[in-house]
Amino acid sequence: MDLLARMSAGYVLEPFEVEALREAFQRRLLDQPEKKHGIFFFFLRATVSKEVMHARVGVATKYIDWLAKQYLRPPRDRGIVW
Repeated sequence: MDLLARMSAGYVLEPFEVEALREAFQRRLLDQPEKKHGIFFFFLRATVSKEVMHARVGVATKYIDWLAKQYLRPPRDRGIVW
């Protein structure tokens, strides 16, 4: 998704997009398991630790917050009168 274009147009993330990002942050970057213990264990190791997940979400949150402050404006600043 193009966050810059969306926020420039005044749109924010939809709930399903936030959920998709969460799922993406939870996945390992490499699809290969560290040790080969069979296919069952591969799927158990397919997610990252809570610490890695927390770090990824933290960085993404700060970036999206920065983008929003740069590109989202209150309606009166965009010439829209409510």
